[in-house]
Amino acid sequence: EKKDGSSISGKVDQTILVKGEEKDLHRAIEAASALAHKALAEEDFEAAMRAIAKLRAPVDSFLDNVTVNDPDPSMRVNSLRLLNRIREAMA
Repeated sequence: EKKDGSSISGKVDQTILVKGEEKDLHRAIEAASALAHKALAEEDFEAAMRAIAKLRAPVDSFLDNVTVNDPDPSMRVNSLRLLNRIREAMA
C-alpha cells in the first residue's frame, strides 16, 4: 500500500518480467500460493507456513538483484504487484 492510501493491486504482467529473479519469484509465489491456500482450507497451518517459507530465497534474490523503484513506471508497478502477490498468497 502506498502512503496516500492507494494500493498496488492487479495482475502481474508476465510479459515484462525480464530478469531471471523476477521470473523465479513469480513462479515461486504462484506455487507457494496454491500450496498455502490448499493447506489453509484444510486448516493445516504448519503446511501453509512451510509453503510460504519457501519464498525466502527467491524474495532475497529478487530484492538483491532487481530495482523495485524502477524509473519506468510500468516496471515499478509490476515489481510492486509481484511483491503484493506475497501478501495475497498468505491471505
